[in-house]
Parts: sequence; structure tokens; C-alpha cells
Amino acid sequence: MMQINNDAGLIDITIRNTADSLFPPTAMLPSLSMRCVSKTFHVDGCPFNVLSSISLDVFEGEFVCIVGASGCGKSTILRLAAGLEFPDDGTVLV
Repeated sequence: MMQINNDAGLIDITIRNTADSLFPPTAMLPSLSMRCVSKTFHVDGCPFNVLSSISLDVFEGEFVCIVGASGCGKSTILRLAAGLEFPDDGTVLV
């Protein structure tokens, strides 16, 4: 399990590999890769740091759960992965 701390609280991300092995071969590329991703929204003219320099790899066959309090960035991670939002910093590769 990985925990991401941001201005709104903690996000817990659990990744479970459902493939035959627990660890993917080193030559396998991730299906989703986030590197040093940051995202800030502006609320009433004040910056609200939702994600700060998060990195995450998800490989084929893995089951991913993103859990956290309301407003902590769960949907922002999914919107970045889907290409509906763009990071302020960092890269998202699908």
C-alpha cells in the first residue's frame, strides 16, 4: 500500500497483482505511469494543492484501489489517467 499526503489529507492506493507472479518482469512496461505529478486548483483565488509530486506505476493484471477522504484527490488521479485533466507538473503515460 502507498500513501500520498496532500493538503486535503491522505490517499491510500492499494495495488494487487492478479497475474501469475507477484512481481512483473523487469522488461514489462506499465499500462499507466505517473511521474512526479502535481495538480493545483484555485478556489476563490487561493491555490489548493490537490496532488504534490506523486509517482505511480500500474501493470497489466493489477487491481488498483484508490481510497481517501472526500476532496483528497482520488477523482483527480482518475481524471489525469483518463486524459480529462492535465498535470501542472510531471508526466502521465498510458
